[in-house]
Amino acid sequence: MSENKRQAIRSILSQILVLGFLGALLIFIFLRRQLFLRLGPLSFLRLLLPLAFVLYIWLLVLGAKSIFGKYFLKRYDPGDAESVRELGKIARYRLQGNHNGIVAEPSTLLKRFEKQLLATGAREVSRRSFGIVYERPASSGISSMRGRVERVILLYRPILNVLIEDRLISEAADYIQDRKNVAVRRNLILLMSDMENDVEMLSSAAGVVNTLSRLDSKTLLVPFLLDIYHGRLFYPQDLSMLSLSDRSYYRSTQRKIAEIYSRSSRKNLPS
Repeated sequence: MSENKRQAIRSILSQILVLGFLGALLIFIFLRRQLFLRLGPLSFLRLLLPLAFVLYIWLLVLGAKSIFGKYFLKRYDPGDAESVRELGKIARYRLQGNHNGIVAEPSTLLKRFEKQLLATGAREVSRRSFGIVYERPASSGISSMRGRVERVILLYRPILNVLIEDRLISEAADYIQDRKNVAVRRNLILLMSDMENDVEMLSSAAGVVNTLSRLDSKTLLVPFLLDIYHGRLFYPQDLSMLSLSDRSYYRSTQRKIAEIYSRSSRKNLPS
């Protein structure tokens, strides 16, 4: 075991021990809470106990996020061949329906995604260098989302690398930030490529997987990369900063993309 891994394990254990000690201390005090009633004028101190429990829960959440972010999320280096090979081995990014590169034509896939968007009330609002921009009524039933819209950007590029991918996402982010007059919290960009070069594709995917999806406190941009030839769908690995409803929305979109890809692939199998 490397020294870095040993240090990481020691750090995790120390955080767990501190949180465990504080939790045990709170339980000990709670079991003897009747002692607060004997303090006379200072009996109001018993109100500090529920406050301490709230602060402890807050520390637990912060500790869990810290441990998860530092030790369970790996940052992939687009320029490191070994790092991108590790990314290529992760099973959750693989899609059902890929049969030795026999998939639908990119134009066909693009039309299927467009058809699905139009069926949900989307309309095309712009064509830019970073993709076709669609907007549709927000799908969430939450009152704060009613009357708002969601934005979906589609783009197919036969040749892709991490520099091109980063530029496309940056251009999309600039477009979103410049259109503050339109209330769009949820933004999504779906990049598609049927490039056979696995190293370049994985290098591009590393940029997507490493992406933080929050542009600011009110605006999200989640990129997806559909690797048509190898049958993979890449997306940011860390969505912990998103609300439960936002995470549910993007997970649902992920499943829809996978479903359209799989259905298109099956229809192109040789008889």
